[in-house]
Amino acid sequence: MQTVSKWFENLRAETVVPEIVIALLFFVLGELNARWRDRRREGKEHERANKQNRYTWDELVEGADKVGKGIIKQFKPDVVLSFAGPGAVFANLVLARALNRKSLSAMRLYMGRFLDKGTSPDATVSDDYDIVTGDRLHVLLPKGLQQGDRSWKIAVLDETVTTGSSMRLIKKYLNDLGYRNVRAGCLVCCESAKLVDPNTVDFAAYSNVGNTFVLPWGKSPL
Repeated sequence: MQTVSKWFENLRAETVVPEIVIALLFFVLGELNARWRDRRREGKEHERANKQNRYTWDELVEGADKVGKGIIKQFKPDVVLSFAGPGAVFANLVLARALNRKSLSAMRLYMGRFLDKGTSPDATVSDDYDIVTGDRLHVLLPKGLQQGDRSWKIAVLDETVTTGSSMRLIKKYLNDLGYRNVRAGCLVCCESAKLVDPNTVDFAAYSNVGNTFVLPWGKSPL
């Protein structure tokens, strides 16, 4: 079967067709193609709604590529701060897909932790971490960041941001230490976090209307 462009070449060669007609036909085909893409995108969004906000492994990889492009390749951080658990899974995937081996080995990596607010951090934890407390969680941040170069650009990566309270605490902690170039990225950011502060997250692969969704490894925290 002839391609559309080949068909137009034959049409020009065999018939006398004004250039304006050819241009108009290309314009119409372009518009039809754009509408088809819009319909396809709408179909994917509808499919997402029908899945009850279930994110697949393929979407995890696609999301890692999106965040990696924005926060690793464009922002070019000197430091990446992630968090033990699913957040580290996502952060490592972002780094592995955005950086080559040499760049990855040179990246400064710090890992924090989250504890439920009802859990009291023990003495050994407080020796290694600064603890800031939000509405629902204790956020444990490595004390090694206190000795860092304040000109460092820091990327904070986590798999989800629901209310945004923890991420805002983390950014404030880093700003208070003197770091002025901090960006946050995540796989899924809920609309509720953006309503409180649209600058809570700088790079998010997916935006979720509600605070409940299912990631490949299980249900998100509320």
